[in-house]
Amino acid sequence: MKTSIYILLFFSSIVAISQERIPASPQIVIKIASGETVTAGNVILKFVEVLEDSRCPKDIVCVWAGRAKVKVAISGEHIYLKELELTIGEKNKNILGVFNGFTFKAVGLTPYPSSGITGKPSYTLMVLKEKI
Repeated sequence: MKTSIYILLFFSSIVAISQERIPASPQIVIKIASGETVTAGNVILKFVEVLEDSRCPKDIVCVWAGRAKVKVAISGEHIYLKELELTIGEKNKNILGVFNGFTFKAVGLTPYPSSGITGKPSYTLMVLKEKI
């Protein structure tokens, strides 16, 4: 009898634990090449330019990780065109805004600097579109 009660309690606790998990909201990463314009729903994003790229090259040890600053234009339904300066590598300075139940934020800039690369690279900005 005791064994049956323990088994029942064990299985009921497993069911209770499995029901507590909240599913993650869907995340979409949008890749935008420098100078390119993309549409995400009714929001239009344009990666205007890279203003600064002081990120530490990946093959060198630095005291400061560095950052990258980019200029992005955003517009859409009931949103007038506005240009924003975003900082990749610093929290809360990479948010484009909240539109129609989604948050847009810059999460990456490629290519990452390397000491062997010379010349101006062709940058791609990664923007995360996340359901609120």
